[in-house]
Amino acid sequence: MEEINEIALLKELGASLRKTRTQKGYTLLQIEAWSGIDKSDVSKIERGKINPTYSTLIKLCVALEEPLYKVLQVKG
Repeated sequence: MEEINEIALLKELGASLRKTRTQKGYTLLQIEAWSGIDKSDVSKIERGKINPTYSTLIKLCVALEEPLYKVLQVKG
């Protein structure tokens, strides 16, 4: 059985969130206002430094106007 590299997955997830945000032209401050998640935490998630909860991911996806399944499409 192949071992899951959690650190790599978190970095890929964060990169996906950041790419979505920047492609839409949204700032961290806007995402903070729309999601209720502190911009420093959003930044940490985007850099793969913290593991977001499911609830946090949903809030971010709503703020990004992007379905969760698209954000989760990481290579793994």
